[in-house]
Amino acid sequence: MIISFTGFMGVGKSTVASLLAKELFCKHYDLDRVIESKYLTSVNDLIANYGEDDFRDKERITLAEIISKHKSNRDIVVISLGGGALLTKENQITIKTNTTCIYLKANITTIKERLLSSKKERVLIRDIKADNFDTDIISFIKRREYGYIESSHHVIEIDHLPIKEIINKVMSLI
Repeated sequence: MIISFTGFMGVGKSTVASLLAKELFCKHYDLDRVIESKYLTSVNDLIANYGEDDFRDKERITLAEIISKHKSNRDIVVISLGGGALLTKENQITIKTNTTCIYLKANITTIKERLLSSKKERVLIRDIKADNFDTDIISFIKRREYGYIESSHHVIEIDHLPIKEIINKVMSLI
């Protein structure tokens, strides 16, 4: 079984996936970290130096490799996807057909609070001006949300939930 987590930046995909993998005693792949290891540079540098389209291609290839490695065996594997991994129809189909995908959904207030503290580390949002932040983040979410909804089997609204409660909700779904 392959369990994947999707959702916008800052919703806790990597944290939830990592804790779930520990709970299930299984392997966790953070897609962004796998890409960084494979290409020996950070996701931010890949995007800054080669553009988002090139990064998305590397992301698609790496995701397909992970899925291919695990789809035919009985291992339980957890994957945390990057916030934009489901922009492409190909990745949407790959995730929907080969994993149990859980969309971690947050409202704009939660997302804004979380992203403002890490804005400088996120190349796709670091140049957004404070007076445009809400509008630009909402635009980002709208562009990506179709992929989250189309690919997921379950949705968990994470606003105001402690991490343990999110893990419990996930455990009840799988």
